Amino acid sequence: MLDFDTAQARLAARGRGPTGRETVLLDALPGRVLATDIDAALDLPPADNSAMDGYALRAADAATPGATLPVQQRCFAGQTPDPLLPGQAIRLFTGSVIPAGADTVVMQEDCREEDGRVTILTPPPTGQHIRRRGEDMSAGRLVLNQGTLLKAGHIAILASQGHDRASVFPRLTVGILTTGDELVPPGQPLPPAAIYNSNAPML
Repeated sequence: MLDFDTAQARLAARGRGPTGRETVLLDALPGRVLATDIDAALDLPPADNSAMDGYALRAADAATPGATLPVQQRCFAGQTPDPLLPGQAIRLFTGSVIPAGADTVVMQEDCREEDGRVTILTPPPTGQHIRRRGEDMSAGRLVLNQGTLLKAGHIAILASQGHDRASVFPRLTVGILTTGDELVPPGQPLPPAAIYNSNAPML
């Protein structure tokens, strides 16, 4: 009789990995195994954007405590801001594109706006609260490897790159074999010296 380790090694050696592929929509991907590498097609973020609700400006224009600047524009996420004029500020919200000419975002808690002007309570460091283009993913870089067991975060990566589906390996067919002369299937009469087979339903 073969010992367990030898038998297991022989079984594993004869196993064949799946060779086919199938394309599956995002909502059916969790638990599936990716059949191809995925490279980023897009930079993420696609442009420099604001990490806070606040005001985009030039740090040099707010270098003095209590500096007050005209509010040139209010720009929500998804809108394209105008280029920033010198000595002014643009009201932004989280995810808003940073306007050309701005180098800093001051979060709204550090500002006071009144009558179309914003007072910067604390001089900001240059570059504050800006998420740079491509800092999460950059176009052309590998973002998911073939063989990845897909989970929620991987689905988000695919979606962020515009994929509504992905190529995956077919699901494996698994056979379960439990042995023992003393085992009886649940639901059957239990003879003396026998026990019900609990491992098979569990597995």
